[in-house]
Amino acid sequence: MGDMRETIYDLIAPARVTGINTVYKPDGSIIQRVRINKKDKHKLRMSLEDITKLVSSLMGDKVEITFE
Repeated sequence: MGDMRETIYDLIAPARVTGINTVYKPDGSIIQRVRINKKDKHKLRMSLEDITKLVSSLMGDKVEITFE
């Protein structure tokens, strides 16, 4: 997961990732939650949808991106 975290940080840069968490849902599904600094939303180089799809395909899990 360490190398994957660095890849995600690189994809989202220059926006700052505040954290990546694994969320276990009651139905047994797993979501990777990528938290981005809300002040950096305008720094994203791709659309939120494209980033979500790309990170999801790399991680093999459903991905949720939130801004804090």
